[in-house]
Amino acid sequence: MTIEVAAPVPIKLRGIPISLNQYEGAGTTTNKYFQRFQMQEFERIYLPDSVRPFTEADPIGVKELLIDDNRSAVSREPCMAIDGVDFYFSVKGIGSTTSPFSRQLFKKEEISSLLKSDNLRMRIANVKEKEMRYPRYLTGELWSRGCPYGSQGLEFASIAMKAAEMSDSSTTSIHGFRIAPLVKIVKLPKALQDKVTEVYWYRRFRQEMVQETRLIPSNVRIYFHSDWTIGDDTGELFDFFRIDNNEKAMSFLRNFVKSGIAILTLSSGQ
Repeated sequence: MTIEVAAPVPIKLRGIPISLNQYEGAGTTTNKYFQRFQMQEFERIYLPDSVRPFTEADPIGVKELLIDDNRSAVSREPCMAIDGVDFYFSVKGIGSTTSPFSRQLFKKEEISSLLKSDNLRMRIANVKEKEMRYPRYLTGELWSRGCPYGSQGLEFASIAMKAAEMSDSSTTSIHGFRIAPLVKIVKLPKALQDKVTEVYWYRRFRQEMVQETRLIPSNVRIYFHSDWTIGDDTGELFDFFRIDNNEKAMSFLRNFVKSGIAILTLSSGQ
């Protein structure tokens, strides 16, 4: 595996900006392929302003990212290249803007109504409205068995890490199937978890909460989980990725089919 700084003329991803506060994590599990590298940025917790009432800790910095799907964010520019491929920093588990059952945008009144702590309700109420225009929250609602809504659970993150460590020595593929490697699992401080898990509707998540810090090749997906997909915006994406002649288009198609076949036959390659 060869890791380099990103190319001098990188592609800048498109998306809605988001500012996330950085905090110290409470422990880190590192992908075996990345253990020899110093990657402090990947060992931090990233939270929006709307989560500040849930922690006594002060941020140690702020990072500007782009919103990516429901509970993730991604850097606009690549942070490194692995074997000639640019990868962007990504964090999963930053909170959701949408209520899990009503599908309406979160309002601090809804969050406060679920809390037993008067002090915490007061802290949320005192946050300035301009900072809460589109608030997103981590919650303690048990979701998809091993995951809290808006965040990530250690169980699911550990499964993702095992899959990432199945990759070839390049760390970017499993028998030809290209992956977005999970670099580190970062645990949320227990005091933060205790307060966040007070926010639940029916079933309270009682396992360990974490974030995943990852590397992804872009924020473009095939048909869903993105506002910008190959299926819906093919021509626009070709322009964005500078696919401007037949030869480049055929190369894209070959790689697309090759990747599809690789994932369909992945189990037979183990």
